[in-house]
Amino acid sequence: MKGIEAEFVCLETLSCDNADRKVRSVYRAIKESFRAGKNIIGILPMGVLVRAIEPGRKAEDPWVICMDEDGRYVIPVLNGHRGANNFARLIAEELSAEAVITTHEE
Repeated sequence: MKGIEAEFVCLETLSCDNADRKVRSVYRAIKESFRAGKNIIGILPMGVLVRAIEPGRKAEDPWVICMDEDGRYVIPVLNGHRGANNFARLIAEELSAEAVITTHEE
């Protein structure tokens, strides 16, 4: 990408004509890039990025939600489908903030 030092990686199953590299496993590609010290831009759910860097136990790990310092945005980081998305929406509503959901809607 012009002006940005990052590699554009795309799944082989998707149509990404401008990709620097096409991969079979986005998890493996993210982990390799992270360990190599490469910058990562992910057009996918934040949880996928986090899990690729540090796998964990999806069915057992707790929710993780991030908020900006000004309290404008509430972002579920992990386990969105296990309740973090709904909890983020509730927090956002209570604080008159915006929930930023990066997963497909349930």
